[in-house]
Amino acid sequence: MAFSQLPLILLLVAKNNPITLLTGITYQKLNFLHRAASRACLLCSWIHAIAWTPRVWEKGHFSHAYLISGIIALFAFTMLWTTSLRIIRRVAWEFFIVTHIIFTLLFLVGAIFHWKKLIPLSPCGSLIV
Repeated sequence: MAFSQLPLILLLVAKNNPITLLTGITYQKLNFLHRAASRACLLCSWIHAIAWTPRVWEKGHFSHAYLISGIIALFAFTMLWTTSLRIIRRVAWEFFIVTHIIFTLLFLVGAIFHWKKLIPLSPCGSLIV
């Protein structure tokens, strides 16, 4: 469910994005969708992590690569959200931009290695970012 939001989130990243070009709706108005889809993705990611924790605990898969990459992705996405709070954007815009790029890349790499089926989609996401 969380991964289903990624195309919309990535399409709405740039000011001159395809959705603006097709609809004529300004970036400022579409940015609300970027933030809403990101929050939905983060919430679904945390629900996924909490729901799967008992199974991982039972099987003892703590050192498996898929789990470690999932934890990295979730940490990066949580930090991405945390450093995107309005107060941080207003006070330290450059910090916001730099951390947004770093945590986005870390999240995407972690997510791709967490769920290998994302690998064919990664070039498309890379082109958008």
